[in-house]
Amino acid sequence: MQASRTTKNLSLPKRVLACLMSAALCMAFAPAVAWGDWDPPLLTITGDESGYTIFTFDFYFQPSMVKIIKDGDYTISGSTEFEHIRVEPGVTANITLNNAAINVSDFDYTCAFKISPGATVNLTLQGENKLLSGWGMASLQVEALEDQPAGTLVITEASTGSLQAIPGSGAAGIGGGRGDVGHTGGNITINGGTITVENRYYGAGIGGGAGDEGDGGDGGNITINGGTVTAFSRDGAGIGGGMGAAYGGSGGNVTITGGTVTAHSVRAAGIGSGLGGGYSTHDPTYTRGSGTFSTTETGSAVITATSDEYVSIADTSGEGNWSGIFYRGKEAWIYGPSVAPVADFTVAAGYKLTVKDYQTLTIPKGVTLNNKGTIMLDGGLVNQGNVVNESIIINNNAVDNSELFVEFGTQDTRGVIGKGMLVKKPKAVEDLVYNGSPQALVSSNSLAVGYIEYSLDGESWSTECPRATEAGLYTVYYRAVDGSGKVISSEHSLTNEIYRSGAIVQQVSKALANKKAVERVKNKAFSVKAGATKSISFKTHASSVGTRVTYNKVSGSKYITVSKNGKVTAKKGLKKGKEYIAKVKVTCGKATNKVKVTVRVK
Repeated sequence: MQASRTTKNLSLPKRVLACLMSAALCMAFAPAVAWGDWDPPLLTITGDESGYTIFTFDFYFQPSMVKIIKDGDYTISGSTEFEHIRVEPGVTANITLNNAAINVSDFDYTCAFKISPGATVNLTLQGENKLLSGWGMASLQVEALEDQPAGTLVITEASTGSLQAIPGSGAAGIGGGRGDVGHTGGNITINGGTITVENRYYGAGIGGGAGDEGDGGDGGNITINGGTVTAFSRDGAGIGGGMGAAYGGSGGNVTITGGTVTAHSVRAAGIGSGLGGGYSTHDPTYTRGSGTFSTTETGSAVITATSDEYVSIADTSGEGNWSGIFYRGKEAWIYGPSVAPVADFTVAAGYKLTVKDYQTLTIPKGVTLNNKGTIMLDGGLVNQGNVVNESIIINNNAVDNSELFVEFGTQDTRGVIGKGMLVKKPKAVEDLVYNGSPQALVSSNSLAVGYIEYSLDGESWSTECPRATEAGLYTVYYRAVDGSGKVISSEHSLTNEIYRSGAIVQQVSKALANKKAVERVKNKAFSVKAGATKSISFKTHASSVGTRVTYNKVSGSKYITVSKNGKVTAKKGLKKGKEYIAKVKVTCGKATNKVKVTVRVK
């Protein structure tokens, strides 16, 4: 049975008990106040009414507790300072917070929302939500206690709303609470929503709580796959361990694969270990360990990790395998050969993002990159979504090596792109064969702002896609114009051919298949430990007509070899901390392509 519960639904025995407790307290403390008929603002809960119970105390001395005792689906909304939530051990609850605000910060050791050991909560955020806890308790407490199973929190991908988490002193914002030894964070996964954690006292933003007399709590298992997450702490990590009077908590196991993540600490790691007491020296090196940090090899997150007085990321042992966009200070770098962020992001004014020559930054469909700073394109930028350029993009990469027809704005000889949009180049329609009717020579390319004009003679221009009937070779010129018709780019061109019917078509199809085969082979980058060897392989692409793709190293480091079937081997002799590059010629029939192999030594 589904029910909606508010304070008006409280059972008569509970109301009587509350009144009796209030009356007793009124007699003990003068002047007496009649509270029995007062209904404080409480939460509205929708769900199986047998799935939760309400423990009602005197609201002025202890807020009531909503205990989720059965598996099920629950929606919680409303604003209160007189009630808090606890999910009991072993329960799996799907809970939606819909414009809920719980503020029990005036009550020590009272948690706004607690997930008990062994409980699992799949939390969906709708609207604006806020959790404030009392002294020693996390805003959203999910922890791993000794000899008890860890609690589990999953903030779902369906979350479209926000959560602001402000913990009590010494606890994590999301994770462990405060204690003689700080409580370790539990299993925390964030797949969506906008999460803001502000912790100014000792615990991590997300992760472990502070240890008053012993070590800080470890970070636990923290995974972020999406959403926008901002986590701040002073002496605990932004994401990771809490501060300890003896040793700071370990960073735990932090994995960030997607979303936009900002983690900052004043005196501990941005991501990693908490601050250690260091025998009263407050030394960040007094820690139980850095923990682990990973992005997986296909990560696409935009990560800003900073610390005023310590390291931004404590564990860098897997740096060679990171994937994503990392900000350190006002410089942003791409890790991995190809990154495609899944969420909108901004390069802010005064900040710089660099794409190296062996890397490609792809803006997927539905994602917006807003550039208000500087983007340095030594590699490729593929715009399948929306790139709003309000400042400067320096295009050091040849236009032919990207899918960008870079204009909308002014461009000088250095490749500095002014304000406006980056535009995808039109492409030639492939495999055109004479059929007696007009055929489009290029694919259309609709724009949000402005137009592309086309010409077949370089003199007469039109926004109509050019078409031709007769067999032959055609040169298509194109340029960008703004909404008023003003030309805002230099002229570019491409060629296309309408082939005659007959045997020549087979020859042409074979050549096109070979060209496609070699164009599919992309740059490679991998890491190897100094003094070790490691092998990888290009994927050997066979063309549709069966011609074998072969590989031949043409230049580069003697420590890199490439076999004809695309096996790349980095040999002993490479020096730690350096990059080695080899250039490879890819051949299929008469079609060729050149790619790079980059080896980073760690």
